[in-house]
Amino acid sequence: MHMQKADPMEYVLFPRSEIQSRIKKLQSQMGEMDGALLFHSVDMCYFSGTAQDGLVYVPRDGEPVVMIRRSLERAAQESPLEVRPLSNMRSLKSDLAIPDRAVIGLEMDVLPCSFYFKVDNALDGARFVDVAEKIKHIRSVKSDFELGLMKESARILEAGFSSVPDFLEEGMKEVDLISRLEMVISFPALQQHRPPGPCHVRARRSQPQLSGLAHRGQRNLPDLSPGGRLFQDKKK
Repeated sequence: MHMQKADPMEYVLFPRSEIQSRIKKLQSQMGEMDGALLFHSVDMCYFSGTAQDGLVYVPRDGEPVVMIRRSLERAAQESPLEVRPLSNMRSLKSDLAIPDRAVIGLEMDVLPCSFYFKVDNALDGARFVDVAEKIKHIRSVKSDFELGLMKESARILEAGFSSVPDFLEEGMKEVDLISRLEMVISFPALQQHRPPGPCHVRARRSQPQLSGLAHRGQRNLPDLSPGGRLFQDKKK
């Protein structure tokens, strides 16, 4: 699978095929479970594509459902799954059509005790088992999509650290060095491989704070205004 190269600052959404593949792996390992309720934001994002406040229900058979308390609109934009509002935990059983005396997987390694009691009250009669180890095993095997993101992250870091000699000066403060390194890593046009010499960048409207930094009396701070120079010529 070839990962299409995008704008370095493009907000990357999980492809539907990636989410479906992860869900199928979890469903295939459920055994006696009728389904799994996921509350932890990391697991929610992994299996649904969104980490908004809520839960993901993955049944052993059938389609998963995302239920959100807050940022419902954003969750619907981020996740390829069905997204519903989560208004009341007490109606969770009927809302998700969970059968009586169901066996439900929970993230026992990270689920707060308060959440456990809420789920126990909502799913009266259900039996709960730990699904955490199965999730960890699934997540440990990286897909081509994930490997592509990891490689892109490594490339961004390499470009950032290799740019340090362009503005490192004897006696400069550590905080100044770190701030410039973070600008190189964070600013979109600077995430390309560093060219030999001054690099011209364009400012984005969504990041006006960056374009104004060069005009605050900071000594030798790169000019991030439109057409400005990022890497300053070193004094002879």
